[in-house]
Amino acid sequence: MPDQGTAPTSVNDNEIEASVRANRYARSVLDPANSPELVRKRYLANAGQYFFRDRDNALAFEDKGARIATRTEDPVVAASMVEVAVAKGWKELKVTGSESFRRSVWLEAAKRGMAVRGYEPKPQDELHLQEMKAQSPRTVSVHQLGPERARAFTEQTQGEALKIYPELHKAYVGRASIYQWIDTNIPDPKKQAELRVAIDRGMAERIAKGEIPSVVVLPDPKVVAPGQVNAIHKQAIVMGAVARARGQSPKSVRIVIAAAERFGQYLSEKGVWIPEPMIYDRYASLRTKPSLTSEEPEKPEIRRQPKIQVRR
Repeated sequence: MPDQGTAPTSVNDNEIEASVRANRYARSVLDPANSPELVRKRYLANAGQYFFRDRDNALAFEDKGARIATRTEDPVVAASMVEVAVAKGWKELKVTGSESFRRSVWLEAAKRGMAVRGYEPKPQDELHLQEMKAQSPRTVSVHQLGPERARAFTEQTQGEALKIYPELHKAYVGRASIYQWIDTNIPDPKKQAELRVAIDRGMAERIAKGEIPSVVVLPDPKVVAPGQVNAIHKQAIVMGAVARARGQSPKSVRIVIAAAERFGQYLSEKGVWIPEPMIYDRYASLRTKPSLTSEEPEKPEIRRQPKIQVRR
């Protein structure tokens, strides 16, 4: 007997999606190369479509970004769809489709500690779930997956971490791109090390929350005129001084200076000339009659010719 409040659906409507609003990464199509190892061994994948390796390479299921859909009620396919959902960072699922499909999704998701909307489990389902947990006690809960990924990202080598969590590939590529920018734009080695530590800490925090930081693509470096480099730097220092005078914290001042330098470099690359800053000190003493200093050249003496007298 179908669940109350659930409209009957056809087998073509077997779908799962995140029951809560997912971030942009979670709504995008998962790169098949970043899918779990078991899924990669079980299917041939391309552009979000997963095909059986047997069964004449028929389509098993499809990752459509915000939804994962299938036309089969195979419980193995349902389990694979949940695996992909976990890799996408989904923590709660909404399932639609036939009762058999919804039950399979609920069993696999509940085994991982995920909440599921769209299926009300029966007592025998609960018993089956307990049996599955007893048979595979090492199954990582979806709420533990983020911290486990973050621990692998920070404590293991890249090769070791990718063997367990291949979906971290994008995070490593993104970090390498940021490191490249730091090496190119920050000359101070001490500052480079501090920024790398901050980047690692920030990425680990995002991974622990279930996110996979996206790849950062750096534009091709462009040559800035030497005179412009100094002008951009001076303008950024002036902006930092203004922020400091307004009571901003030292961290905010550093952010303002870095942003001003990036913006100045961007304008210079677009052909905009950055002038040297002109600083006005309102506390400086006024000079009513400026006198010539030793460094200033004296005005040349003007010699006038005598007036010519006309003879009559």
